[in-house]
Amino acid sequence: MTDRSRTIRLLAALMVVVLVASAAAINAFDATETRFLATSLLALVAVAVLFPPFASAGAVITVLGMLAIGAVQVGLAIDSGSAAEGVYLTRAALSAACVLAVSTLGGTLNTQLRRLREELARQESTIEVLTTRDQTTGALKEDQIRRQLAEEISRGRRYGYPISILSLAEEAAEGLSEADEEDLAGAARAVQSRLRPMDSLGQHGDRAFTIMLPHTPLDGAQVVATKIIDTVREATGINMQAGVAEFPEDAATAEDLMNEADQALGFARLASLKVASRKLLV
Repeated sequence: MTDRSRTIRLLAALMVVVLVASAAAINAFDATETRFLATSLLALVAVAVLFPPFASAGAVITVLGMLAIGAVQVGLAIDSGSAAEGVYLTRAALSAACVLAVSTLGGTLNTQLRRLREELARQESTIEVLTTRDQTTGALKEDQIRRQLAEEISRGRRYGYPISILSLAEEAAEGLSEADEEDLAGAARAVQSRLRPMDSLGQHGDRAFTIMLPHTPLDGAQVVATKIIDTVREATGINMQAGVAEFPEDAATAEDLMNEADQALGFARLASLKVASRKLLV
């Protein structure tokens, strides 16, 4: 259990104690029907500070509640005459103090709960990054880019738009060594700098990438591939080549589309081309 979790449990327990003690104190010092107003306001304030329907709802309802209790008790004091003024004013002060205590404690508890939710959201985001992205390059892991490509093809089939993918790899890559990791990360950053928010960069083997370009026909993808290769070479000195394939012209499934791009990459290597596609294979 974290320190924040322990704090929240302690505050929640104190909240219950303060609510019960406040209700008991109000009922002990006030035998009139106004005690029902005070205890109802206690409950209302507790709900408002813990589950505010709008910003500052707890503070607004607390102030209004204290004013309402004070107004009722002062009105009763005036009606009863000077002999009972002290009793009604004491009741007003007690009720207001109880409402303020509940509001303050509830507000603190609400703040701790909000911070705990934020911490959990950050942890969830970190876990998602660790489980879906390569730690060296920041690119999506291979199974993730395949899943995203399959989902994008499903949308593309439904709405009738093209999707191109690039298989991007270093010229004559022989595998990744420890000394190459920094260059690989730099290459990934250079690639990402050329992509749109809708595009996706994924890992493909050791030193290769898969790049998904929604709403991009083959000709446009070839232009993008050339720009990416030039950017990577300028940023890292690494010479890369690319194979390009387009849905639905070259393949109808994610697996087949990736195979088409890989074959085009193989042809680019054999022919010493920067970029190749099926058009050059037939």
